[in-house]
Amino acid sequence: MARRMTIGQPVLNVVPNRVNGPILGHTLELVVPATVTAGGPRAHRIEAPVFEWWETITFWELDHTGWVQRVPARGPVNQALGQNNTANFWRERYAGAVGDRNWNPAWGRNPTNREAEEIIAQNGLSWHIRVYDNPGLNNPRYRNVPGAPRNVARSVEFGIRVGTFLIRKTQVLVSSVRGDRQEFLDGTYVAADVLRRLP
Repeated sequence: MARRMTIGQPVLNVVPNRVNGPILGHTLELVVPATVTAGGPRAHRIEAPVFEWWETITFWELDHTGWVQRVPARGPVNQALGQNNTANFWRERYAGAVGDRNWNPAWGRNPTNREAEEIIAQNGLSWHIRVYDNPGLNNPRYRNVPGAPRNVARSVEFGIRVGTFLIRKTQVLVSSVRGDRQEFLDGTYVAADVLRRLP
């Protein structure tokens, strides 16, 4: 017997990398409040909401005429289906509950994801699912042995869906002789909008 997971409004926490560091970018933490009610000893599985992490990546190069977009853009690609750390955080969402303050220590400290899913299905739990991503761009100017700026810009349009909730954001990263930039913007910015933000 499967128990249904209900979720609250997900929150995307964004922490920028160090200014003038060797990697431009941000640490993303998606926090999803989740609840499963107790199903007793006959409950073994949990029906979780749909999870999608769409990314569309566009690159620009700076030449003597200005910024030139590389075509085509890559994506949209659903990273939730791939073999990557972001997808793995969601796949391991039940084992990840062990670190939550509501996890009962009597349930054990090192269950597999499958074992944790059964424990939660039988006993019920409210916890926070956490999914992380670290989209970044190398910035040679600030490495231990400094190099020339890359004269490259990159934007990533994010469409993150959990159940019926949708989060849309755009990241813009620039390493160039005109200056460096790392921005994380609300909403979706198409290529023409991003181009206007490049130095």
